Amino acid sequence: MLSRGAVGYLALQPVDPDLERLLSRSAISPLSLADIDGINQDRMLQDYIDAIGLMGKTNGQQLNWWATDLAAKTRFRSRMSKYINEIALCLLAIERTRHLKGPLVILFPSWPVVKALEKIAQESNWQLRVPNGFWHGILNPVIAELKTWFQLLEETAKFSIHLFEARLAFGKLPPRRDNHRPAYLIKSFIYESAFTHPGVYRDPFFGPLPDWLEAQKGGTQEIITIVLAFKHRFRCYRLLAGLKEKQIFPLPSFLRAADVIKALLSIVYNRMARSFKVPDRITFRGYKIAPLFKSSLSAGGWQVSIIQYLHYTAAMRIARYCNVVSCALTYEGNPWERMFIAGLRRVRADIKIFGYQHAVVPQAATSMFLSALELKRAPLPDNMITTGDAPADIIKHYSRYPPEQIRVGGALRIESSSKTSRLARRVAKIPMQVLVVLEGVKEVLPLVRYALKNASTCPLARFTFRAHPVLPFERIAAHLAYRPSRLRGIQVSTGKSLTEDLEACDVVLYWGTTVALQAILAGKPVIHFRQNDIFSFDPLFNLEAFKWTVDASTNLQVCLEAIRALADEDYYASQEKAAEYVRNYFHPVDPDALRLFLP
Repeated sequence: MLSRGAVGYLALQPVDPDLERLLSRSAISPLSLADIDGINQDRMLQDYIDAIGLMGKTNGQQLNWWATDLAAKTRFRSRMSKYINEIALCLLAIERTRHLKGPLVILFPSWPVVKALEKIAQESNWQLRVPNGFWHGILNPVIAELKTWFQLLEETAKFSIHLFEARLAFGKLPPRRDNHRPAYLIKSFIYESAFTHPGVYRDPFFGPLPDWLEAQKGGTQEIITIVLAFKHRFRCYRLLAGLKEKQIFPLPSFLRAADVIKALLSIVYNRMARSFKVPDRITFRGYKIAPLFKSSLSAGGWQVSIIQYLHYTAAMRIARYCNVVSCALTYEGNPWERMFIAGLRRVRADIKIFGYQHAVVPQAATSMFLSALELKRAPLPDNMITTGDAPADIIKHYSRYPPEQIRVGGALRIESSSKTSRLARRVAKIPMQVLVVLEGVKEVLPLVRYALKNASTCPLARFTFRAHPVLPFERIAAHLAYRPSRLRGIQVSTGKSLTEDLEACDVVLYWGTTVALQAILAGKPVIHFRQNDIFSFDPLFNLEAFKWTVDASTNLQVCLEAIRALADEDYYASQEKAAEYVRNYFHPVDPDALRLFLP
């Protein structure tokens, strides 16, 4: 039974209604991110970056370190990202409430976070009580470790099927006509939509770059593109096989079944015989957190994606097959990028490599930010080319990647922002039309729950959910306690373009999707849903104009009324200010921007 007198509780996971009622009856109120003042996000982000940097300095001589999600700080795959968020919230809550009488209740902390807090409490003379700590200390690490092994085996099986599909759909690689002719390599991804007409292909990430390079270099170098498909793989690779005028090959065509087995055995060996070392001097907010890393590594936190690991082997074969002298690849700081770069340079150390920042860079995009401690060891591109000034400024602020190697280019993936037509303000009507745009990750569930909750209590609005193709709304709804179709005032967008959905809405509600920037360019006000995240997932986190922010406790109707009450003069002035920021994020593509990809 919970005792009265606690200063509050911090929930690190959603609280079910029964527990919420119990806490309320015990007079224990919740603490949230909004309740905690004095948050220095920049300092904590730099602490996290430097903690991983110190790990990289210590373990970076092992190639397999750079294949881990831990080293890359990938925001959705790395468990350390979750643990850092949890321990940051815990420390902030403790620091705020330690002068008050009564205990602070922390609900649902991950086990590595508990181990770190035990060490911090011992050194700081805090009293910490962990109910059932003995059994949690045995079961939680074992379950987490088994989960990592199962994930590895599952990915191995799936990628083996991927290899078979690629071989069946594309066939064997054609023999090289001239092994001595230098090649410019583009590493990209492929979607079925990239084939605009039969035999016509436009790279979904690099847009006009391949054709421009062909015009510039076609007489002296071959332009070769290597792609990887995620959806409709067989169809995509079959369409590739039908392209006659361009040299575009599936990455799996450079791998064999034996490579998958060797990679799996290598990962197993490294886990068993070459464990990563954790320096005792790792700190966060001034506290030593080495136990956080040690506990995480012993509980599956070393996880490696075999697909990303195999990019090393594929890159070596590609470099030999194509005589690569230059390479442009998408760049987000992911493990596959580092392994691919390492593989290319294993064959030829002087290959000129350009990393293209194609995605938005929110504060939570920690994989984009490097510590000075790991610069000498990490496999990195020679230059990073950004979509505009805004992302370049963000990267320079948070990362120690050499600023002189960051070049401002253009947005190859999207049509020039200057060509985007801005929609006029819709005639004020009730109900207002709210477009809820979702990413293809399960972390959007809190946003969905928030929108559905307000749909049942907000007569001022009607909600349209636009899901990501990777995660259809039906799969999201399966995680809800009730069927959204039973609620009035909601619908799911199916078969409509983004432009059509934007035209039909008054405001866009989002968490971390790039669609927010496109909505601004289309002239729509945006509302960011803030979760309990220390590092912002908002791609517009540096923008204040034409944007409102809510959290789970906010009544959305109040926010909608504020938007609706804006005078036209204020509305359009704020709209233009926001659009200018986004235009600075996505520069138009011109010959000067394309020339940045030349050695």
